Amino acid sequence: DPRELAADHIAALAQMMADLKAMAEEINGGGEAYPAGIRSVARDVAQGCESHAMTLQSIIGRLS
Repeated sequence: DPRELAADHIAALAQMMADLKAMAEEINGGGEAYPAGIRSVARDVAQGCESHAMTLQSIIGRLS
């Protein structure tokens, strides 16, 4: 069923976004081990993942 496959993909996307956010937060909080530019990108990625995850959940909520 295409809808089941879509639901699986959406769940996988949400998990990947959560994993990426966690890694980006680790890098951003890694202090001098990471160059400032990398920490800045990681901070932006983490914020973007959080924003996109909220949007994803909102859309999923409307579909239910």
